[in-house]
Amino acid sequence: FPSGEADETDKTSDKDDETARHFKLAASRVLFLYVMNRGMSAADSFCLDLEDIAVKSEEEVSETPSASAIAVLCNAKATSLECSIVFGGQKRAGPVPEWKDDALLGLTTGGPGRKTGLQLDVERMFKEHVTIYPHPEEVMEASTNAVLFLYFKIVFRALFENCLLYSFAAGGFQQLQVDAAFLKHMIPHYVSTKYSEGGTNACSALETLLGDVLEVAGERCTDRSVAQDDGMKQQAHENVRSFITSLEGVDIADQFIIPED
Repeated sequence: FPSGEADETDKTSDKDDETARHFKLAASRVLFLYVMNRGMSAADSFCLDLEDIAVKSEEEVSETPSASAIAVLCNAKATSLECSIVFGGQKRAGPVPEWKDDALLGLTTGGPGRKTGLQLDVERMFKEHVTIYPHPEEVMEASTNAVLFLYFKIVFRALFENCLLYSFAAGGFQQLQVDAAFLKHMIPHYVSTKYSEGGTNACSALETLLGDVLEVAGERCTDRSVAQDDGMKQQAHENVRSFITSLEGVDIADQFIIPED
C-alpha cells in the first residue's frame, strides 16, 4: 500500500491512497466477520447450556468449571493458533497465570442488589464502559491480541444478555461464579495484560464484562441471601483454585492451554 508523503506532481496519488484505504477496510471487515463467527459460535453453545445451569440446585453444582466455560477457552486456543500463523508472533499472550488468593476479589465483593440514589449515580459515572463491536468504518488491528479481545467481548456480552432471560437457583448462581472466576483467571493466557485498545486495557475491560454477568445473575437469583453469601463466594474461590492447581499433566488441560513456543 502507498506510504509516506504523496508526490505533489503525481496526480494519481490521491486516488491510489483512496484505493488503498478501501482495500484495508475490506480486509478489516473480513477479519471482523471471522472473529464474530468464532465468538458467536462459542457464545451460542454457552448460552444454550445456560438454562440448565440456571436451575441447578446446590447439590448439583460441579466443583470444576462447566464444560461450556472450558469450550469457550478451547475456541480461544484454536483462534490464537490460527492468528499466530497468519500474523506471526507468539502463539499465546503468556503462561497460565499463577493463582493468587485475591484472584476473585473483583468478581465476588459487594452484593448484587440494585443500589439507588447518589451511590448509584456515582458508580455509573466511574463505571468502565466497554464497546463490543467496532464501527463499520474502523480498521481493525491485524493482531492476535485484537482478535482475541473482540472474541471474548462477544462471548461475555452474549452471556450477559442471556442471563437476563432466566432466574437462577442458588446452585446455578454458584456455578456461574465458578465459571466467571475461571474465565477471568485465564484471560491473560490469551490476551496480553499490556494490550490496550482505545485507551482501555483489554484484560481490565474483559473483567468488567464478567463482573456485569455476575451482577445481573445475582439480581435474578431466587434466594437473595444466597447470592450475597460470603460462604458461597469462598467455596467458588476454592473450587477454581483447586482446578487451576491440578491442571498440570491432566488431559483436559491440553484442550485449552497453549504450549510454550
